[in-house]
Amino acid sequence: KACTNSDCATGCVGATTSVASPATVGSMVNGSSYYVCTQAADLAGNLAAWDASSTTVTIDTTAATVTGVTASANGYFKSAGSVNILVTFSENVTVTGTPQITLETGVTDSVVDYTSGSGTNVLTFAYTVDATDTSADLDYVATTSLALNLGTIRDAATNNATLTLASPAGAGSLGANQAIIVDTTTPTVTTSTDPATYSTATSVSFAWTGGTDTNLTSYNVKACTNSDCATGCVGATT
Repeated sequence: KACTNSDCATGCVGATTSVASPATVGSMVNGSSYYVCTQAADLAGNLAAWDASSTTVTIDTTAATVTGVTASANGYFKSAGSVNILVTFSENVTVTGTPQITLETGVTDSVVDYTSGSGTNVLTFAYTVDATDTSADLDYVATTSLALNLGTIRDAATNNATLTLASPAGAGSLGANQAIIVDTTTPTVTTSTDPATYSTATSVSFAWTGGTDTNLTSYNVKACTNSDCATGCVGATT
């Protein structure tokens, strides 16, 4: 039989008599831990004391599920910027291979590789922004965006994890939990007004027409002796 206490008398299930080794004990309850107990009997009906195993077996038939997707930071990210995407499971999982999560990043979606977290309940996927990526509120593509990519994600009992994600923008999703803007568009100054040809002062005022980038916050200015804006520059102001 199997019992929840090593006294072989408490919480016992699956009692079977007149069996030979090896034997199977059934009727165990998911989520419970059991000692396996054995007792010898002879033809005269003499019974030995029950003997309990030194360790327990935990019954786990429930697969790990994704409870939410977050990230290591919020804010604006430009080309080559990086942020970790964090997938949280309902229990610790072990990973083999390189699972992937696909992010909605405009014309071409970004497939992001798993990098760490095996043995814990939080898996890390390292996202580096590509030059063509764009997103006003970064999220994954679909509920099926977490993929094994020939790897495995399993709990301690080797149940395969359920990989279904919350609907994009829904509760628990990356888009709902974080505020990540991917902006790889370089802002522009549409028109610069040429300064006067000569000046009797050592400082010169000039104006320009602002660009149209929706994330534009400020301008940097300086004066240079070459139109490459890199040679002989002075008066840099940000």
